[in-house]
Amino acid sequence: MGEIVSGQNVVTLREEEGKKILEEYHLPADKKEAVKALARWIWENPELGLEEHQACQRQVDFLRGEGFSVTSPYCGLETAYRAEFTNGGAVSPTFAFCAEYDALPKLGHACGHNLIAGSAVGAALLAKQLMLRESIPGRIVVLGCPAEETSGGKIRMADEGALSDIDALMMAHPVGGDVASHDNGYAGLRTAKIYYYGSGGSGVARCGNPNFVNPLDAQTLLYQAVAFRRHYTPSDVALIGCIPDGGERANMIPVETHSIYTIRSQSRKNLAETAEMLRTMADGAALMTGTKVKFELSGRYEPTLPVYALGDVFLETAKLLGMATRHERGGLNFAATDFGNFAQLRPGVHVHFPTGGKASPHTEGFTESANADVAYGNMSMASTAMASTALKYLRDSAFRRLVAEQFKAAKEA
Repeated sequence: MGEIVSGQNVVTLREEEGKKILEEYHLPADKKEAVKALARWIWENPELGLEEHQACQRQVDFLRGEGFSVTSPYCGLETAYRAEFTNGGAVSPTFAFCAEYDALPKLGHACGHNLIAGSAVGAALLAKQLMLRESIPGRIVVLGCPAEETSGGKIRMADEGALSDIDALMMAHPVGGDVASHDNGYAGLRTAKIYYYGSGGSGVARCGNPNFVNPLDAQTLLYQAVAFRRHYTPSDVALIGCIPDGGERANMIPVETHSIYTIRSQSRKNLAETAEMLRTMADGAALMTGTKVKFELSGRYEPTLPVYALGDVFLETAKLLGMATRHERGGLNFAATDFGNFAQLRPGVHVHFPTGGKASPHTEGFTESANADVAYGNMSMASTAMASTALKYLRDSAFRRLVAEQFKAAKEA
């Protein structure tokens, strides 16, 4: 099947590696079913970000029962955890799998985080089993990461040093369709909340009192400015917004209005420049309307820096197991994830495995797909592919060097 192709930085599996995976890389039936039951329980009991107390505790209890040392709460987050297994007394290399388990309001697990948790836990169990069987030194870690859909638990965890002793990491996210694919680079995200302040009064009396200042005028000017500005905004920047508070009644000039804009790009430079451009336009709308403005920038989701060597091994293994795979790299992507805050610090990859359903994430259809037997079957194969990636990293020093080189190149770019 080939070797590492250094010129193209493509990793393929050797014939003996593929044979070993097919013959030995599988959990006992009872453990496989237990992981599936855990993922299904999370689906049946959806909890929102930072409220995932039961989902977190279930994983903590499960991993402790499988011989992992678990810390929870973790990094100051009540619903975060860290589970680890060390073999041969060696804490290096250390490879981590990321679990997510928060749901969406009204839709439940419409992003398949139950499957993400199941794939991470299953990968850790299989990696431990094979490390013991083959006497592979090193450490496997599962990072339980809450609130991906809201405040971004990984942001806090990264700030608190969760990756200080991690060498490389990965997670697998379900997508619609029937094809596994690379992490092609997720976007970073910034959120701007813009408040305008004026002087309220009767709308019909405004013609008789020019001192009235309408903050809704400022919001609509800004909204139109953003719409026109899109013609001159780089194609790899998404800038969209809404005005959730524009006033109460047609015959009342509001005292205050506010809008929300999101900026998405795979470039940190574009994120910073677009945020500054939006701030300048907000100031301009205030100047034109005589209002006062407050500009609040938040949302520190960073772009991912996919290390394709890790994704190559995942996809090669998934293909061996019978899953359809797509190996294209790169491309425009405006989806955002807090995994980028991890990937900026350590070599990582955010790969995809299919649910088998046609629905896209964040829809009712995807909620159903995330609980289908075919999705759980693909979750199990994803676990095997993740474990295969981790084990290659732990025992292959040449592969670790390639991963480090790709990460350095991605950071420099």
